Amino acid sequence: MKIKLQEDVLKDQNLAAAFNRKTFKKNHTLVINLMSSPGAGKTTLLEETIKA
Repeated sequence: MKIKLQEDVLKDQNLAAAFNRKTFKKNHTLVINLMSSPGAGKTTLLEETIKA
């Protein structure tokens, strides 16, 4: 079964992402998005990277 969407439910998020990408590129800013389940070590990775 296919469901046809009448509007883009991610429109606002896509606009925000496009704005962010443009801003980061303009300012020559490297951005890395860390995503994983809770307890996987994201915060620890960031803390240890900063220390190093």
